[in-house]
Amino acid sequence: MDDFEMAVLLCLDASADAAARGRAFAYCDQLRSSPDAWRFCVARLAAASDGGGGGSGGGGGGGGEGSGGGGGGARPPPRPEARFWCLAVLHDALVSRTRPLVDTDRAAVRSCVTAQLRSAAVAASPAYVRNKLAQLYATLIAADYPASWPGAFSTDLVTLSRDAGGRDAFFRILRAVDEDVTSVRAASAAGSRVKDGMREDCIPGLVATWASTVAAAAAPGATAADMDAAIAALDLVRRYAQWVDIGLFLTNDLLRVIYAALTGSAPALAPLAAASAAALSALVAKRMAPSAKASLLAALQLRALLPALATELPPQGAGEAELGLRSATVEVANLVNTVATVAIGLVGEAGGGGGGGEAAAAAAEATALVETALPVALRYIANEEDEDVAAQTLEFISAYVSAVRKAAEAAGAAAAASMGGGDAATAAAAAAASRLGTSDAGLREILRVVKEVAAYPPDYDPEDGAAACGDLRESLVTLLKNTARAAPAVVLASVEELASGLLTADVAAAGTPPPSAKDEAAADGWWNTVRRTELLLRLLIALQELSSELGEPLTCRLSPVICAVLASPPSVIAAAAVAPVRTVAEAHQLDEVAVTFLDLAARSYREVGASSGHSLLSAVLPIYFDSRGLDHPSPRVRSRAAALLLKLIRPLRSAIASRHLGDVLPALVPRIFPLAPAGSPASADQDALLDTAGLLLGVDPGAAATAGYLTSTLAPIIEGLRAAAAAARASAGGTSANGGAGAGGFDAAAAQRWIAAAAQLSKGFCARGTPGDGGSSGAGSPGGGPGADGWDGGPADANEVLAAAAAAAAGTSPGATRPPFPEAVLAPWRAACEAVLALSAAAGPAVQARTLTFLHRMVETLGEVALPFIAAAMDTLVSPAAATPAELNAVVVLVNQVVSRFRSSAAPVAAELYLPLCARVAAATPTLDPDRLMAVAEADRERVELHRNWLLFIHGVLVAGLGGEVLGHPARAHALQPLVAAVVAAAVGDGVDVRVGAAVSKLAFTTLARMVVQWAPPPPVKPGGGAGAARASTAAAAGAGAGAAPAAVGATDDAERGAGGKIEQQLAQIEAAAVVAPSAPLPGFGEYVVAAVAPACVASAVRNGIFRSSAGAAAPVGGGGSRAGATPTAAAATVEPPVTAATYAAGSRGAGVMTANVLLQVAAARRLGDPFIAAVVAPVGGVSGGGEAVRAYAAALAAPEGAVPSEELVRRFVGVVVDHRQRGGR
Repeated sequence: MDDFEMAVLLCLDASADAAARGRAFAYCDQLRSSPDAWRFCVARLAAASDGGGGGSGGGGGGGGEGSGGGGGGARPPPRPEARFWCLAVLHDALVSRTRPLVDTDRAAVRSCVTAQLRSAAVAASPAYVRNKLAQLYATLIAADYPASWPGAFSTDLVTLSRDAGGRDAFFRILRAVDEDVTSVRAASAAGSRVKDGMREDCIPGLVATWASTVAAAAAPGATAADMDAAIAALDLVRRYAQWVDIGLFLTNDLLRVIYAALTGSAPALAPLAAASAAALSALVAKRMAPSAKASLLAALQLRALLPALATELPPQGAGEAELGLRSATVEVANLVNTVATVAIGLVGEAGGGGGGGEAAAAAAEATALVETALPVALRYIANEEDEDVAAQTLEFISAYVSAVRKAAEAAGAAAAASMGGGDAATAAAAAAASRLGTSDAGLREILRVVKEVAAYPPDYDPEDGAAACGDLRESLVTLLKNTARAAPAVVLASVEELASGLLTADVAAAGTPPPSAKDEAAADGWWNTVRRTELLLRLLIALQELSSELGEPLTCRLSPVICAVLASPPSVIAAAAVAPVRTVAEAHQLDEVAVTFLDLAARSYREVGASSGHSLLSAVLPIYFDSRGLDHPSPRVRSRAAALLLKLIRPLRSAIASRHLGDVLPALVPRIFPLAPAGSPASADQDALLDTAGLLLGVDPGAAATAGYLTSTLAPIIEGLRAAAAAARASAGGTSANGGAGAGGFDAAAAQRWIAAAAQLSKGFCARGTPGDGGSSGAGSPGGGPGADGWDGGPADANEVLAAAAAAAAGTSPGATRPPFPEAVLAPWRAACEAVLALSAAAGPAVQARTLTFLHRMVETLGEVALPFIAAAMDTLVSPAAATPAELNAVVVLVNQVVSRFRSSAAPVAAELYLPLCARVAAATPTLDPDRLMAVAEADRERVELHRNWLLFIHGVLVAGLGGEVLGHPARAHALQPLVAAVVAAAVGDGVDVRVGAAVSKLAFTTLARMVVQWAPPPPVKPGGGAGAARASTAAAAGAGAGAAPAAVGATDDAERGAGGKIEQQLAQIEAAAVVAPSAPLPGFGEYVVAAVAPACVASAVRNGIFRSSAGAAAPVGGGGSRAGATPTAAAATVEPPVTAATYAAGSRGAGVMTANVLLQVAAARRLGDPFIAAVVAPVGGVSGGGEAVRAYAAALAAPEGAVPSEELVRRFVGVVVDHRQRGGR
């Protein structure tokens, strides 16, 4: 072993010394990158003494004279690793685009490769070396065949196949040619050229060689090597069938061996089963015209082959795995599915008509083939060896079901063609295609297999989400639903048969206890019943999901089956405590039966509610409370029972409350209390039960029994709240920072749990004195929201009927205003509110979030009765200086809800909170990233959300008509000026996160406009035609330019045709609204708006200039235009420095449409006119850098600096801004 081989081995040895490996890598990389690396490799391979390869190799190396330095004498055969390295370098040289080999060099490489293929040492080398040689041969074919190397196949390859050691190379080379050159997946540019050359040169001979190789395996005395060669030959048939003439393969010798291997008629040929199935599948799948395809299927005699396929097949062999073949079972299943799918395609094409008598014959043959393939394919539907088998089988069966559904349409077409005297051939083809639907035998066989396979296997654990059986089961259920769409009567009959058998057996075995686990046979039979019962329940649920889609044809027969099952619950559901459980999987299967039954009952609320005298309800409801539901030994079943009970109660709450309230509520309370720790599985179950209790109590709060049940349900909660408050006071600050138990024994998590329980119970109530909706609004409401339409979207028939009946008895309509809650119902809720507030005052921030949630619920539960409690809670919720922006935001959201819900009644609460919230919100200013202009830190994102909700609060106060009482009250007037400034800043985008900028700016502008309409002085009546005429005159003047004479008063149409006219319309609308505004003007508001808007106008002008200027270029901020009629003067402002990311972002935000609207509508519409314009065109005190922008506007308006403009100048100002917007593309 010389230095070269040592270097190659070091490169491959991960355990070698790192320094030595580094030197080896450097040596090999240097050698590989050399221009003569390929010469070195040719010489290295040719000079080796490895059998007869030396001479030929030397000839090939002649082109590499002087290379390698080692060709002088015979060498021992190179190690396989070194030989592979050399072959890889040769391959890289052949495919290199930077240094392509010339023809003579490629000839030298060809000579070397062919010599290596004849070498005995190579024939004995590992497979990876032989594969590399085959790949190299295929690469040479792609480069030189047929022009420079016409004998690559007919001479060199055929000669090679005759050698005992060359047969393996023959098959490997042809596989490499397929993978790298001729197949579709190879995507080789030389593919078409090589295939054309092979068709003319060697394909018939190659196919004959493959056929003779396969036949040799069937001859007496065939060896294992002959069998391996036959497998390789059949693999080549599979590969080349896609583009080789199909007739070459349809020889008796080849097909005879294939059929013998597949049917098992010749046991010695069983190892060929996988390769035979794969080859035959490729022949069937070959793309061709329908008529040719029909002829092919007939020639292959598949109708005789499919029923005779062997059921006992050998496992996968090592040679098959190397060829990419799967096991014989998988390949045979794929053959059946391929044949059936192709035949179904032919049925569809022939059924479309347009083929005459040939189409009819083809359709008939294809239909018969489909019917033959169906029972064979169903054997493989539960194949566990390969998931693809079941997937392929289900794909075919789904296609079959779809074809059956279309068959009815084809039958109709055939009848129409025959009745109407249409084309006889078309009618015959359609009639043949419709044969799939003439018999239900195929569908019944499918359903039989589905019922067998979809049942749980004995060792299947339903709680094991990774089990493959679960996916197959879901696919089978989907198949059953698709079959029901095609033939609902057939599916219903099958399900009825299953239900009848189980119910009959259950009645016969009534009173018989489950067998002992020691009695294996009896236990197996009992567990089989368990699994079939679960399957029946699951199939009923699946069919029930189709009720809305299929309607009466399904429900008229499905509902009686469901009612029968619910009226006589399977006995296995109640046998959990005494069942002969032998494994964990069996225990979980039994749990699944109980859960599925409860789920079916909850989904079947229509059937339960529609039963005569609610008899089915009386039979089903107790199941949820006994050992089959909430008292089940399994925690999972108990948990699901709690959730499914709520699911049943929602649509049937009225019926249950009127008949079973006295049964349900006493059964619920002991299961709710004591409360489990938050986050535990039991706590989720208790929450569902609290929801259930609230829904039932909220149906008719005026009923005599409701108050007593409500008091008994709330009593433990109130007691827990009071105890928690006492513990919080006793701890005197001992509560830990993370909300755990403090030194004094206060447990914040438990306290939060009590508050949450009270809020959970309240979901069933809604405030009275408002239009009744049958219950509380929102999630879980008895009359609105999801509850009104049932759990799965259907109409809540029972509730609607009962609500209408109750309204008729009371002499009111269902939508009429409902009377307030009776005092007996309000009293416990008041006590709960007082207890929550006492706990909040004692525990402070530890329970703030839960307190806010509870108060939100009280707004919906008690209505205005909750306002005093909300006002009392605000001192605790707003005052702590340590409150985070998120906590403060939750308070603002609550106040927004109160204001929007109660409007004028909420004035005291809003007024009391306004100033404290102002101070807290002002102190929580978000910090934005200067480049991206967005909040990065979580705390800043919370502050952004706080400011947005605060603006919503201000807007809500104005919408509710509380602006004067809350915002403009003399006691709070000192906060008005900063409030206006903040609203204007939000309108122009200052300090607003770009992600919410558009929404916030729009909201701020709307808020400011409402302030203007309510508080600004009304417009004075102008002499000579009123405000509208004067506005039209001055607008026309603005459109004519600075030096133009004013237009006539009546020139309104011309003004309204441009952008200025649109603005005039907006101004007229706002002024008209202001004239009829009932609120009195707010003194000082105009001055506040001037002070706030003028700097924003200047800042917007500067940003407009930044936005429009290019990097390093000066741009005028105000420059006049066609509407202003003025040319920018030397005084026009320029903007520097060059545009950066931050200034660009600032400009894009500051130059928004909202800014212009605020300036125009606030300034011009509300008659702040002259003072406002004076503030804009003259330097404004306290505005940094505003002077240049102001002078630019003054120049654009042709007004002397500092002059107080006239109203005409106001109109020109409008024209300048409009012109800026038009030129900016906005």
